[in-house]
Amino acid sequence: MDKLKGWLINAVSVGLIGFIVALFEFFFLDPTKDLLRSSAIYFVFSAVIATISSYCYSWAKYKGYPTVIAYLASMLGNGISVFILLVIILKTQVAYGWGAVGWILFITQVSGFLVAYFENRYYNNINRQLNKKKDALSGRQHE
Repeated sequence: MDKLKGWLINAVSVGLIGFIVALFEFFFLDPTKDLLRSSAIYFVFSAVIATISSYCYSWAKYKGYPTVIAYLASMLGNGISVFILLVIILKTQVAYGWGAVGWILFITQVSGFLVAYFENRYYNNINRQLNKKKDALSGRQHE
């Protein structure tokens, strides 16, 4: 249940990235688009992409790579997923050109990095608190 809760929190937070992409599309590419429909579609796409990106980050941490490498793995998973979605599935480059693809990739990379960074800080804080409690229970002092 905790894994499902964590996935849902992550999916909702990164789904907002999809909303940002929908706003970008609406304001800068095609104001005739239905903003509500685009937001819903990009929200779902972002949740799927975030799951892939999260697994890339988790795999890198599991393999013992430093946090910076894990962030890069997450960004690589994010970038490949977004590129496949935009270029192969949605054919964004045909409708709006490669510049739009580049801007959307940039938006998703920065937003995805920020989500990964703050999520990592959140879990590190939880681990620090748990270690303090564990040390207090065992009678040791923790700094």
